[in-house]
Amino acid sequence: MNIKNYSVVKKEEIGEVNGTAYLLEHNKTKARVLYVKMMIGTKYFI
Repeated sequence: MNIKNYSVVKKEEIGEVNGTAYLLEHNKTKARVLYVKMMIGTKYFI
């Protein structure tokens, strides 16, 4: 995963929803974002 200005802190497969969760951290502010990509094409930002 390549997202400008963010680093991947943790990546975890989620079998129950057939997806992948990424914990991202903004390089400058250190703000964190949880991004979940599901294989059905739906994306959620929490």
